[in-house]
Amino acid sequence: MKVYAAGLIDKSLRSTNAKLQKKLVSDCRGILHVSGKAMSSQELNSFIVLSGERNGAVNQKAVEEIEKGSLYNRFRKYYADNKSRLQKQLKNDQELRETSNIVKDFVKEVDPNLVKHFDSQLKKIIKELPRSYREIQLKSYVALWDFVETQQYRFFLSGFGSTAFTGSTAENQLNAAELVDKLLMANFFAVFLKPTITRLKQLDRALERLKLGVEGTHYKTTNPKLQKKLEMLFRILAAKLSALQDIDNLISRIFKLFEVPRVALTPHHFKNGSIELDKALAEIASEIENGKTLFLEVHDKLQECQIHLRDYLDEHKNGIKTIDSADAFKNALLPMAELSADLFVEAELLKMWTDFFGVDIPYFRFNTQLFTTQDVEVTT
Repeated sequence: MKVYAAGLIDKSLRSTNAKLQKKLVSDCRGILHVSGKAMSSQELNSFIVLSGERNGAVNQKAVEEIEKGSLYNRFRKYYADNKSRLQKQLKNDQELRETSNIVKDFVKEVDPNLVKHFDSQLKKIIKELPRSYREIQLKSYVALWDFVETQQYRFFLSGFGSTAFTGSTAENQLNAAELVDKLLMANFFAVFLKPTITRLKQLDRALERLKLGVEGTHYKTTNPKLQKKLEMLFRILAAKLSALQDIDNLISRIFKLFEVPRVALTPHHFKNGSIELDKALAEIASEIENGKTLFLEVHDKLQECQIHLRDYLDEHKNGIKTIDSADAFKNALLPMAELSADLFVEAELLKMWTDFFGVDIPYFRFNTQLFTTQDVEVTT
């Protein structure tokens, strides 16, 4: 019998990850009642993967302990601690605080009532983002069993629900060891894709609002204090959009990874009672194609909106109306103030999202046999 277990990690936490890996190996040894020689573990891109092997069968209690008990709970604690750490980090993020204060300062000048809305939007970054990370991490967990003695397999993929995929390795003609990384990444896409596309859609809507908002008359004021705040706002928004220029490349690389598990897993027709994996994979592939169209649209709008922001006050390219009255200027810029609050937050959310998942995962390498250096498939 051989079992593999794996879950997402935060690669920046090297010391914490090393300790987690040791504890996971120790936990798994205790559950399986095996020696250290029967255990292996490694960091595979942004995942910790461990395997345990023993002669003979394991009881149902051991299966439950690895799938939903003490081993899984070790990951759960790591994810809970990481969520708290991220929230604290975001609260103390100096760059986020400084740039958001510039936006808030402009919003407050135009309409003090908008400050409450902007503050609630900022909470999406500090509270919702770490929570979203944690939800994906929790559902990234897999436990894959190869019962050699009975020629049975059991694949627990938390991203596809609480019921394991089971069947005969002989009838299915599969080598479970060769499918570990494919199952791991198929499970990852099941939980990563939807929130990523949601982030893209929300930014897309904000960019579309900006495009519509800069049509027609542009405004400037003779009040130097207000004019400076407007120009600072445009510089901050342009910088936030500029920081997203590479997202199409990062997301495209991640999406391309799905082809390997889709091709490897589809022929086996795995089922867990309520889910047919080949159909679920086909749905993910369709969603990825829609996602590709979306991020290309977002990329084009990012380019266009940066130009709009840069040229907003260019009298040679736009009709500029100079307003002497501060109140009239604030009233004219009210739609821009409302949009700026949303655009700032959505751009920041997507940037942090791609920073979190875009450092290592786009460069994931599939291996036909884990814990060796042989037969590496490289996806680019």
